[in-house]
Amino acid sequence: MWAYILENQQQSARLFDFLNRCVKDLGLRTNQTIGVEIQFQMNRLPFCQMHYAVDQLEENDVVFPDLSKIRPELYERHTLLVR
Repeated sequence: MWAYILENQQQSARLFDFLNRCVKDLGLRTNQTIGVEIQFQMNRLPFCQMHYAVDQLEENDVVFPDLSKIRPELYERHTLLVR
């Protein structure tokens, strides 16, 4: 198993930079096509940093505004009688 950082991605292709050890172990050659199984793992650090930033806010109104105060017409209660 080898771990790599995804360098570049387009809609139809992903570019990986393989280490010499991986190339030798798999017997890869230039312009060779092989089938592989790939698993992607997201980098959690940016999410942790964003959550930390939100946790440090003294007031959450900026992140979680009270929408009933901004557009009260959307939150008016109406009673519908169905017979």
